[in-house]
Amino acid sequence: MLDISTGEAILRALRNGTVPSKGTHYLLAGNKREKDYLNRELDYVSFTNDNGHSGFKFIYGPYGSGKSFLCEVVKEDALKKGFAVSEIVISKAVQLQNFETVYQAIMTGLRTNSQRDYSAIRQIFQEWLSKEKKDIIMKYDLDPDENDEDEEKLMELLEQKIGDEIAKANATTSGIVQAIYSFYKGLMDGDRQLSDWALGWISGDTSIDRTAKSRIGVKGKVDKTNAFEFLLALLHILKLSGYKGLLIIIDEVETVRKERRDIRYQAFENLRFLIDMVSKDRLKGCYMLFTGTDDLIENEDRSIKEHDALYSRIKPLSLQIKESVK
Repeated sequence: MLDISTGEAILRALRNGTVPSKGTHYLLAGNKREKDYLNRELDYVSFTNDNGHSGFKFIYGPYGSGKSFLCEVVKEDALKKGFAVSEIVISKAVQLQNFETVYQAIMTGLRTNSQRDYSAIRQIFQEWLSKEKKDIIMKYDLDPDENDEDEEKLMELLEQKIGDEIAKANATTSGIVQAIYSFYKGLMDGDRQLSDWALGWISGDTSIDRTAKSRIGVKGKVDKTNAFEFLLALLHILKLSGYKGLLIIIDEVETVRKERRDIRYQAFENLRFLIDMVSKDRLKGCYMLFTGTDDLIENEDRSIKEHDALYSRIKPLSLQIKESVK
């Protein structure tokens, strides 16, 4: 049944000519086949299905063909299934040719069914670390609230556990384990600044300065050489936190067409890399949904056709989707 707040949100969005942020299934009049198909895809990549798989779809069509609306419907379904969702828009700030900006936008845009208003990354990390803390206390019969030695042992074992789990994610970048540990230590010590700095560094925040990095115990930053490993770590933490997977919606990929040829090529190369990693099941639990216009795919100039390897990977999928979104 439609509640008043959802109904008001729908009406306001329609008056503004935008897609409602919730309640889209009430407006769904077409594309049911596509919706059902994408829901089956989510079930396939879910961590509950043989430890998870990965997948992608490229939806394209003219402006007003329903691409963004369909994504919002699938986003709503994913949240209700227990997925975390991140929806980003390619722009001057979020550049496909600079994957680190895409990663940062994924972290900033992260949402869960219980946390839809702002990034859920803090909630996700706290859920995971609280679970690990509880398991360690029970396994070793510790009482950290009453015994200083037990508290010290808990922190030592927790740091070991963080290292073991991040290693399982094949994330070898120096600093990830230390930053997660510093985040938790900040929480335990009531040091909000330390926990914020640590979480910001993990999320790719470029404003984290040398002083903050020294407090966290890390060097460097998220960049094009390590952003993929940070994404692997995020997926593993989502699994440990009890989520079914991660849906990433990358909207308005056609923005890349405005860039000069060498930048377009690098953007398309990054897109090809992501699709290859998905095809090899390297991003278990992750489903990527890309949207773009007809010109991005079909135009002979300034389009994906400039990158033969990428075009050959998405052509059969995009044409099939295009016919059904119209």
